[in-house]
Amino acid sequence: MNKPQTFRNAGGRHGAGRAAGADGAIIAARLADGSRLHFLDTIRAAAMLLGIPFHAALIYAAGPSWFVSSDVSHVAYSYFGGISSGVRMPLFFCVAGMLSAIVLEQRDPRAWLRKRFFRLGLPLLAATLLIGPAVMLAKANIDPSPGAFDRWIALMSTPGKDWVGHLWFLQVLIGCSALAAVLALLKGRGDSQGEDASSKLGFLQSIRPTLGFFLLAGVAVSLWRLGVNGVFYFGETRLGLGGWLHETVRLEALLEYTPYFIIGLILAGRPIMKSGKTAAAWALLAVCGAVYASVWMTPEVPARVMKYIVLGPFSVLGSILVLDVLRGVISRRSAVTDYFVRASYNVYLFHYPIVVGLGVYFLRIDLPIHLEFVTIVMVTLLVTLAIDAIIRRTALLELLFNGVLQEKRFSIR
Repeated sequence: MNKPQTFRNAGGRHGAGRAAGADGAIIAARLADGSRLHFLDTIRAAAMLLGIPFHAALIYAAGPSWFVSSDVSHVAYSYFGGISSGVRMPLFFCVAGMLSAIVLEQRDPRAWLRKRFFRLGLPLLAATLLIGPAVMLAKANIDPSPGAFDRWIALMSTPGKDWVGHLWFLQVLIGCSALAAVLALLKGRGDSQGEDASSKLGFLQSIRPTLGFFLLAGVAVSLWRLGVNGVFYFGETRLGLGGWLHETVRLEALLEYTPYFIIGLILAGRPIMKSGKTAAAWALLAVCGAVYASVWMTPEVPARVMKYIVLGPFSVLGSILVLDVLRGVISRRSAVTDYFVRASYNVYLFHYPIVVGLGVYFLRIDLPIHLEFVTIVMVTLLVTLAIDAIIRRTALLELLFNGVLQEKRFSIR
């Protein structure tokens, strides 16, 4: 492998090793010694770990129910779920785009994409075959009447969303990785014809991401996601499209989340206005977040339209402000953060059936709602950390679920 190169920034104002300079750059350079950008790894890990309380909150959210729904609900879980839904995965894919741009600066796009297909595709297949049946087993036991085994067999015999569950994010990452590789190859072809070769994604990173850019990006994302949702909604309700193939191959999710990945590609190595210091940005974020959290699970068409109108500014500004704030807070590595960064992928991969199973169990007993929620979160975290420890010590499991040999760690960069 070639020696890691300094990632160029706009105007070259940052020296090597300054990953978050005082002028407001989210990423100005990858450290010259090749070390990782710790704050991005930590933010990405936090987005994954928040999947546990997010899915647990769905069980107790007020309003339209999840497929596991408690008879007792609380509006606090609705708002927590809404806020998490609006920012967590957009931030995750934004960070994935930033890290992908950095890696593509140093590697051949074709070789990188082949490796990504293996390191994401094999875990997707293995997790689908193992985790899907576990989720369906818990789902079959929601109904307390006899016949749970027959219901489980019926669910497993039906292809569709029950097999995919929360694993759609791996499908989206594969699609986004293919897009990034194609963009890098197109830029490389332009370089061979005498264009500026400053960056493999230079034509994206020529955009200066100011606060105004993010406001326009938020509006564009709202229109895009509203359009995507409208097209799929029309296709399902008026044209009879959809079915198990649509539920299994999450094309809708790929289209909805690709813009955040592209924003990450734009951000990589570029300066950004200090949006965290802008009161107007925080005020707009609060307003859009409050509206989104109020309507995000409401199925009626007017509410769905309102949800997508505010979702773009909320998700884009939320992602940028989190990056802007945490880049200064998460400045040093520690043994604790390194541990959770390493474990976060396996935690997210395996948390879903445990949350669902515990949720179904608590449908049978009567405990205080907040005690149930905390118990689900803590037990799920502990069990998934134990699973992660087992996987990291077993070569075959490391290969199947992380896509790497035991000596290497899985990375979704």
